[in-house]
Amino acid sequence: MLRYAKKRGMRAFTLGIFTKRPWSQVQKHAKKRQKRSLPEWHYAASWPQDSAEAVRPLAEVTELGRRYAETKDEGVLLEICRCFHPYLMKYLVMICRGHVPVLGVGKSALRINKDVEPFIRYFLPKGEAPSRPNLGKVVRTFHLAFKDMEPEEIYDVLMTQLISAVNGYDPNYKEKLKEVVDAIKHELPRQKKFAAALVNQHLGFDCARPLRLLARSGFPEALPGRENPELLKSIQPAPRGGLSHRR
Repeated sequence: MLRYAKKRGMRAFTLGIFTKRPWSQVQKHAKKRQKRSLPEWHYAASWPQDSAEAVRPLAEVTELGRRYAETKDEGVLLEICRCFHPYLMKYLVMICRGHVPVLGVGKSALRINKDVEPFIRYFLPKGEAPSRPNLGKVVRTFHLAFKDMEPEEIYDVLMTQLISAVNGYDPNYKEKLKEVVDAIKHELPRQKKFAAALVNQHLGFDCARPLRLLARSGFPEALPGRENPELLKSIQPAPRGGLSHRR
């Protein structure tokens, strides 16, 4: 115990020298990095995290998402938030401790968690390999986005993003995307340019999300212009433009 205390004290002392910060700020920073749990008064403090109840089957969670998309029932939304609580806690620990999450069990216990690695890759500098040391460097900078925030405040930010994603979930998205592609290929007039409003009018629903996805993949191609900006603004805010169908 004494050896561990001396080691931690030396690390904090070295941190104070190289950052030229007062000792009180170094202690406060070290204490904050170690704290990673929610306080007892927090609404999610009593939610299951490691038990079998916390891990819900994929089909069950998908059905909850479908029910919420159809009914917008706040009780269903709360149940969805409880389902994703273990994932939010994993990201909270990653942010507060600066550690890359690993599987922790089995022969591949030290392997990076498969749903976290693609997220960390987004923040890798261009040209750097996604090796464990490089990913670790990225993770150790995440706390800078939540400066002077307590763990419960960071958790609330993550929960806000989760609720935003749940509200945008469309269980019929794949079917709508297929209808949009079929309409562009076969049903719409063969013209080089057309506005998104034409697709909306033809299919009878908002096609903004499917068209954004198709435009990013190059079909149809987003072109600069100012034709019907009030209709095309929701598809491509900058630059404003029409959509071109590639023959």
